[in-house]
Amino acid sequence: AAWPHPWLVIQDSAHSFESASAVLGYFDKHLQPGDMFVLEDGVLADLEGDVYRRLDDGPNRALAEFLRRTEGRYVIETELCDFYGHNVTYAPNAWLRRI
Repeated sequence: AAWPHPWLVIQDSAHSFESASAVLGYFDKHLQPGDMFVLEDGVLADLEGDVYRRLDDGPNRALAEFLRRTEGRYVIETELCDFYGHNVTYAPNAWLRRI
């Protein structure tokens, strides 16, 4: 908490809905305007294989719920998500800036 802002927080751990939701909720209490949060691996929803299906689109579902719950506190930095083309990132629509 004593570190100077702005912060860049990147969540790239477990890709379950529960884990992603917990990390988003935790950092929401600590982020200040101008801080950035990146929720990695929403792209897993687009990959083939049972291992990815078992994650049940966890990062994207957690992100959608978080943005609904915190409406108006974050913006999606589309210029970062779309730097190489529309959502050509492992974090589609998940580069967030606290406002």
